Amino acid sequence: NLNIPSEYKGLPVKEIDSFAFAWNNSIKTVSIPESIIKIEKNAFYSIDNLELVYFNAKDCELISGGSSSELGTFEKSGKNVSDGVKFIIGNKVKKVPDYFLCADKLWQPTTCEETVIKEIIFEENSVCEEIGNYSFSYQNLSNFDYPNTVVKLGKSAFENCKISSNKLVHNNLQYIGDICFGESSFEEVELPESVAYLGYSIFYNNKKLKTIRIKCNADTESSLEDMFYGRSPYRGVGTEAEGVDFIIGSKVKKITAYVFSDYGVYPKSFTFEEGSQLETIGRNAFEKVSAVGNISFPNTLKRIEENAFSECENFNTESFPSSLEFIGCNAFADCTALTCKKPIASDTLTIEINAFYGCINMQE
Repeated sequence: NLNIPSEYKGLPVKEIDSFAFAWNNSIKTVSIPESIIKIEKNAFYSIDNLELVYFNAKDCELISGGSSSELGTFEKSGKNVSDGVKFIIGNKVKKVPDYFLCADKLWQPTTCEETVIKEIIFEENSVCEEIGNYSFSYQNLSNFDYPNTVVKLGKSAFENCKISSNKLVHNNLQYIGDICFGESSFEEVELPESVAYLGYSIFYNNKKLKTIRIKCNADTESSLEDMFYGRSPYRGVGTEAEGVDFIIGSKVKKITAYVFSDYGVYPKSFTFEEGSQLETIGRNAFEKVSAVGNISFPNTLKRIEENAFSECENFNTESFPSSLEFIGCNAFADCTALTCKKPIASDTLTIEINAFYGCINMQE
């Protein structure tokens, strides 16, 4: 058993150097204490008989590389252990480090390539608040869960983890990073009210996803557009043939810009929960989305920004609410199925140029 001390000869032990315990096949268990703040690459490389890692470093950085000469922290360990290595994350850990058990050898630095993982569990009374970028990407986590203390999931934290259950989207999450659940395979998911930030393509390439319930007023606009993954959190879900049913919760106050119109988003239908408190529909939010049919706007709606529904060929509504204060440029341009009475600008309602351009079936 290797129990790394938190103190040695009166001095704190803070770092574990490269190759410190590499190829040491007498080691079966490793205990990493709270004091460790940095582990260099290859520190536990190719320990053939490794069975258990107890990781209790409060806030630790892993240094890893992506080439054959710069292998990862736990890479190729446990070769002689038939059912794999068990990892226990201790109750002092506040953040699971970036790339903690990442096994993606193609694009990102790896820390655990070719290491079979038996189990990953969190110790009781965990204080963990964050799971870092790529922490568990490309591992099989079909039976994995994390504590309710976690409020932030980093970029690609669970990408390509063969996740078939939506249980990893907890009710107290506040931040879900880019591509966090990429390549997952669950069929429905609810984004809870607690979520304040959604990155881009959080469920990327989940072709089985059929229903997304949006309960949160999350910021989706500060996420920078990615050339491949776009900007919408819902890009790459479902299929063009089947699409996804979006249910928008009653406490959602703003539908953000481009959120449903980004390339690769395939809505099937939109449903607003009864008692909606919606106030703003952002620019280009539903642009060119043919799935937008009849919508009854709530009487709380104040602003419809530019191009919000432009070229939505099937969009229609019975009327516009008296609560409206602003309709932006081209907001409903070329909505040829729109047949209700056209709103009139007034002291309380601003209507910008071409807001209803091409709406040939509207009543004057």
